[in-house]
Amino acid sequence: MRTAIPRLKELAREEIEKGAKLVSVYRVSKRTLMTRGMLPDLRISVITVPYLVCVFRGEELRIYFCDELGRAVAGDNLRGEEVLDFVKKVSSCRLLFSLQKG
Repeated sequence: MRTAIPRLKELAREEIEKGAKLVSVYRVSKRTLMTRGMLPDLRISVITVPYLVCVFRGEELRIYFCDELGRAVAGDNLRGEEVLDFVKKVSSCRLLFSLQKG
């Protein structure tokens, strides 16, 4: 996690310089994929992408999916209702930091 934070901050600063209004970085928690036993004594947990960088530009939201080293692996653009649905899902994740243009 220590090596990922500087890269995530650099990505957030770059997006602010490009004209983003707000950049938020989230840590995605582990998700239980499967349990076994009466008192789930065996749990198989997975993290597909440990970090999300959300870039708010007006009505558009750009999402970067980052790996454990803080490198952007993939990205996606959302508009309209998709943004609201995604923000609801992300609210359960841990906010690491956010930068705002100002």
